[in-house]
Amino acid sequence: MEQDPFRRLLGAEIVEVRNGYAKLKATVKEEFLNFHGIAHGGFIMSLLDCAFAISANTDAMRFAINMNVNFISPANLGDTIYVECEKIKGRRTAFYRLRAFKNEEIIAEGTAIAQARS
Repeated sequence: MEQDPFRRLLGAEIVEVRNGYAKLKATVKEEFLNFHGIAHGGFIMSLLDCAFAISANTDAMRFAINMNVNFISPANLGDTIYVECEKIKGRRTAFYRLRAFKNEEIIAEGTAIAQARS
């Protein structure tokens, strides 16, 4: 988890990890902005995907099947984004809740599904 090159590219720092849960943080940089000058949805979704990967792999889940993210509010240059992924239920197929925040405000939320190792 510490050596994930994509997570490092995003500048995402691991804040907390426990069984079925991960929390990361990253700062919105200029290269993560879209043409409207706000954080690109792909940046936020990628942060959530990194948290999902860590959370799922703490519990022997290996393969992502699906992610669904709804964007609620924008993030701006310099904002610190916190993302978290928490397992809701499942053994061979597990379901997760995804959330992204800036300050105390939720800016995106969604769900994800992972499949256990064979």
